[in-house]
Amino acid sequence: MSCLVFGANDLNVSLINPGNNSNFTSSPQSFSFNLNISSNCDLRINNSYVTNLSGVNTSLNTFSSIRLNNGSSIPWLVNCTGNLSTTRYYNALIMPQVTNFLSLTQCPQTISGSLTLWLIVILALFFIYLGFQYQLGFIGFFGALMLMICSWYISPCVQIFGYILAGTSFVFIIWFPIKGIGFNNDTFK
Repeated sequence: MSCLVFGANDLNVSLINPGNNSNFTSSPQSFSFNLNISSNCDLRINNSYVTNLSGVNTSLNTFSSIRLNNGSSIPWLVNCTGNLSTTRYYNALIMPQVTNFLSLTQCPQTISGSLTLWLIVILALFFIYLGFQYQLGFIGFFGALMLMICSWYISPCVQIFGYILAGTSFVFIIWFPIKGIGFNNDTFK
């Protein structure tokens, strides 16, 4: 009777994904590998323990939802019962998600949200008024920017009013830097 015994040195860890020198612009990511013998394995990124998988089998194995930090040539490897995989590197430039902030697709659903939005519109118009009345171009410019941002949120609610606010604020954004701080107040009387 013969028995086949695998020693720890017979364990082979093959990294699958991500490839060497991969570039990431979003997080989280997944890291996958193959084994030839079932084992317990952990993921190491930048020489630090991240997470582990227990009872890993001989098929494709994945560490899912791993959050990445920005950096270049960041090393990663898999350690299975003392046997290290080869080391691979990745580059990560994770940009903050601004698109969700700018793409409002529905009106504020609460009274406080609606009141806040209209309060900001009134405040923006007040800053524009101050810019004209007291010849403070930078205050008027700031009010015009506030009005432009508000128009993005108002457009889904009252589309034509949002477009009018956007157009008006665009004119003011151009007007205040051209006229500057000391424009002639007689033009507006």
